[in-house]
Amino acid sequence: MSKVKKLKAEEMDEITITPVNKDNVAFFAPMLPIEIAEELDSGAAALGAVVDGVAVGVIVVRADREQSVAELLWIYVAPDFRRQYIGSTLFCEMADILEDPYSFDFEGVSCTYSIPNDEVEMFLKSIKFEQWESDNSMGQCVEITLGEIVECDFYKKSVRNPEISYRFVAELTDYHMNMLNSDLDRNDANYTGAPVTWETVVPECSVVMYRENKPVGCLCVSDGIPGGEDNEKFLSVLFIYEKSTAAILGMFRHAGEAALKKFSVETLLKIPVVSDSSMKMVKRLFGERAKVCQRMVTAGFSFRGTEITGEVA
Repeated sequence: MSKVKKLKAEEMDEITITPVNKDNVAFFAPMLPIEIAEELDSGAAALGAVVDGVAVGVIVVRADREQSVAELLWIYVAPDFRRQYIGSTLFCEMADILEDPYSFDFEGVSCTYSIPNDEVEMFLKSIKFEQWESDNSMGQCVEITLGEIVECDFYKKSVRNPEISYRFVAELTDYHMNMLNSDLDRNDANYTGAPVTWETVVPECSVVMYRENKPVGCLCVSDGIPGGEDNEKFLSVLFIYEKSTAAILGMFRHAGEAALKKFSVETLLKIPVVSDSSMKMVKRLFGERAKVCQRMVTAGFSFRGTEITGEVA
């Protein structure tokens, strides 16, 4: 690990690196998003940095022994302690554990994140991570304003199908909500920074599509990233089982109409794209009006000089 700058022994008199576990996780909780803290219950490895009795940094990795490469889930250093090599020291200490043949014996560590993100890119570059972009649409995010949606062809046209009905989440009974819960639990939009949960969903704008009283599609309008712009919302497809393109377009039209009633035309909708087929649907709906605003990239660090790829992490 000599390639990465870390604190020297004499410089670490005031800093303590300690394992983070169920016994002390509350001490580091202010630095850990809930979904990251929950990873500790699933076997994730974590280290924390302490200075003068105060938690100043934490690193969390998913250490799946069935994989050859560990996954960096989270690294955080308190603002007042940044640029003092605490982050790189946490990484080096964790790397020593991960590459130890008597503990994990991993070949390296990788992480996936969205760009542009200058702060993350700068830090990963400082600890010698190599970065590459995916050659498909997975993990991209496109954006379009509500005002632009009304100009799209799908919004201007309406094809009714007597076998299809639409209901807003705000109108659903407990019975219908329970039918959706399993689908929501399986959904993971964390790569956008704004996971879709019933707490973040805007119920009067989110639409469920039914065929013969069975849910066959769900489109959620949800709040943006905490601390982000007030006029920013996410438009996420929770699931689609319906094959009729006209019915799917109708679901988007219902959500668009409701959003325009609640938000201003300047409101920015960000749409996560999880596959090439999803990107084709986005292009069909919004055309060139939808612009790619975020892309997912993977970065890796090899302990042994071997190539690290996104396929193994």
